[in-house]
Amino acid sequence: MLHLIVNPIAGNGRCAAIAGRIEETLRAKGHVFETQRTLRPGHAEELARRVAQTGAPLVLCAGGDGTAFEAAHGLIGSKTALGILPCGTGNDFTRMLHLPSKPEEAALALLEGHAQPIDVGYINGHLFLNSCGAGFDAQTVQAAQKAKFLGRGMLPYLYGVFDTLAHYRPREMTIQADDAPPFTQPCLLCIVANGQFIGGGMQIAPCARFDDGLFDLLYVDPLPRRKIVRLLPEMIRGKHMRFTEIVHHIRCRSVRIDCPGMLMQCDGELQTLDSASFSLTPARLLLQVP
Repeated sequence: MLHLIVNPIAGNGRCAAIAGRIEETLRAKGHVFETQRTLRPGHAEELARRVAQTGAPLVLCAGGDGTAFEAAHGLIGSKTALGILPCGTGNDFTRMLHLPSKPEEAALALLEGHAQPIDVGYINGHLFLNSCGAGFDAQTVQAAQKAKFLGRGMLPYLYGVFDTLAHYRPREMTIQADDAPPFTQPCLLCIVANGQFIGGGMQIAPCARFDDGLFDLLYVDPLPRRKIVRLLPEMIRGKHMRFTEIVHHIRCRSVRIDCPGMLMQCDGELQTLDSASFSLTPARLLLQVP
């Protein structure tokens, strides 16, 4: 039997209606399935773990990046693959899969696909799938939370960018990648990426792959506001890596960032830290891909 986990409040409540369309499509194609809806934070992890304990080969998860993160936590190390349906606000992790934009069509594409082992990251021992960022990125995510009424995709994030431009100041960070000597410098932003996209479609780490056993560490030098605005379209298209005098890229297996009181976004969730230690576990999760 196919299992479907739905977060009905994802995407500002739009996921409830989207889930209905997914169910109609699955029935029309003759699939037998069971739908379970999340009732509270962390519930998707519980539901996914129960599915894995049955030995089911696949669970489809309809929600946002946060719901996918929870479900992944419940499936780590199991033989059950996670199929992520893009029903939330950002849907950044699934952009690398080039799924159909309509979740019901994405569900059919995943059912015809296969399971692929992917890497997972850990920050201070806690799981993440896509990326963690400090500096301008985290401040933007915080500001964007006020703009979810603008809908799905990049609009809330762009609102956050221009809100953050008004008051952001670079933070001095001490960074260490693998066993290289640590260095300290002011940063506009610093991102540890397993996936390529943030902010509803900004291709911040175009070289990242979730199955290569490596993080992509990017940090950007402080810039005047007008240059940040000019760099933004390049970041959206993933063309900013060519500006090597200000955009720095390191591929590594572990990272440590020290910055007292830094705001850090981790797969879109915010926390305040003095220090963040990152490690990567290769091929730890099965992801269903088309």
